[in-house]
Amino acid sequence: MEAEPALKEAFEASHSAYENYVRDLLPPAAWKEFRRFHIDAVPRKYGNGGVSCPSAVKCLHAQVAMYLAGLPNPIGEGVIREILREEGETMPACGPGSSVGTVEGHPAPLAPAAVMESCELCALCDRQHQRHTTVSV
Repeated sequence: MEAEPALKEAFEASHSAYENYVRDLLPPAAWKEFRRFHIDAVPRKYGNGGVSCPSAVKCLHAQVAMYLAGLPNPIGEGVIREILREEGETMPACGPGSSVGTVEGHPAPLAPAAVMESCELCALCDRQHQRHTTVSV
């Protein structure tokens, strides 16, 4: 991150976008617990990976999910673009920024199974996951 200041800045900004999204989705009591556990915690936890340093990256699956949910996340976007590059594909029309999976102006927190089954990007990610987790005996 230190070698790429623009990436670092964009990733750190994604933490606020995530917190705002969660605040808008959760009922007040749940938001209070989220805030206590993440924002007011010592050390503070940032982003959907719950890291204690705002430029630290972990839980790539969570970064990808955040990006696929339509929230800004340059790490998740980079992982998706790498998967697409390995597959020789480009971002399909159903990718982030499309209206697929949106509910009342917000991206759906979890895409319905019917959307995932018909989503080209989900199919590419699933193939990539299977390729890297299948063990031959």
